[in-house]
Amino acid sequence: MSVGLSCNKFLAKIASDLDKPRGFAALDQDEAREMLAGRPVGFIYGVGPATQEKLLQRGFRTIADLQRADEVELMKQFGTEGRRLWRLARGIDDDWWWPIAAPRRFRMRPPLKKTSRILRLSKRVLWRLSEKVSSRLKKQ
Repeated sequence: MSVGLSCNKFLAKIASDLDKPRGFAALDQDEAREMLAGRPVGFIYGVGPATQEKLLQRGFRTIADLQRADEVELMKQFGTEGRRLWRLARGIDDDWWWPIAAPRRFRMRPPLKKTSRILRLSKRVLWRLSEKVSSRLKKQ
C-alpha cells in the first residue's frame, strides 16, 4: 500500500502512484502542473475512451494542451466537463472525499491461549496477523 500526500484528492492519488509499492510521496500543486503536462489527457480520472476521442479530435492530446486552453473555450466545447478538465489539468480539484462511516476497529488474536506462549510468538506469526488486519482494512 502506498501513501500520497497533497492538497487535494486528485493530486494525492497521483502522489500515491509515484512510489509504489509501499511508498510515500508528497506532491505540491506547482510540481503537479509540470509533472502532468506531458501526460496524455486520458490520465485524468473520468476521461474514458469516448471523452479522450472527443478531446483528440479537438487537438487536445496531452494535459499541457488543456493547460494552455482557455477555460471559457473548454466550457463552450464540453460544458461543465470542460471546466473540470481545465481545473484538473492545473492540479485544482474541489471534489471532497468523505468517508461513509467511521473506520471500524479490528482485532486479530493469535491461535493460542493467553499464556506465556504469546510472548514467544515468532516474527512470522505477528507479520501474518498484521497482513490479515491490513487486508481486511483495505477491503473496508
